[in-house]
Amino acid sequence: MHRKTVKRQWEKMQEEAGIEEPTTASSDLITGSVDNDDERATMDEAELQAEEDAQFQAASAATMGPLEDLSAKQLFAREQELLDEMTDVAEQARGRNDARTDKLIDWIRDNMCPDLGKPGAKWNDTRVLIFTEYDDTKRYLVSRLEAVIEDSDRAGNRIQIFHGPTPVAKREEIKQAFNTDPRKHPVRIPVSCGCPFDP
Repeated sequence: MHRKTVKRQWEKMQEEAGIEEPTTASSDLITGSVDNDDERATMDEAELQAEEDAQFQAASAATMGPLEDLSAKQLFAREQELLDEMTDVAEQARGRNDARTDKLIDWIRDNMCPDLGKPGAKWNDTRVLIFTEYDDTKRYLVSRLEAVIEDSDRAGNRIQIFHGPTPVAKREEIKQAFNTDPRKHPVRIPVSCGCPFDP
């Protein structure tokens, strides 16, 4: 994201003369998360992601600085090299499994769904409540878990997300499902991010 923004800014500055410095914008989604008191708590995941992306672009643009002289051009070229290297490292790591998540999946298989990974795998009555601090961690974890359980019995009902944008009524519904007899409700893995879950 940062690399594309820097490149766009560079191209724009090459075309225009006398560019004003970009205005400083809020970066609270880059450095933190949405809590219950935030007016954005009712936004869905896609809207929050779009706002976070916009803040990322604004922060990148604000740090560009002037690009008129040769040293600035050299700095820009070096930044592009570093960003390419960072992208390569990230791409190489993208396919690797996270050892902690693998351990969690093994635990779920051993304690909740012995045939996990097989079509129609049955779940027992054990439940696990997972807390994450960051939205990115929550998204990654839920994505991994959904992929692992997708062929199991009632897979679409096993995971519930409980975080800042979750409306109060939905929160109560998830809590009630978690506390209901497991034979009567399929939820097995509530994932809570950045907000208390008091079952």
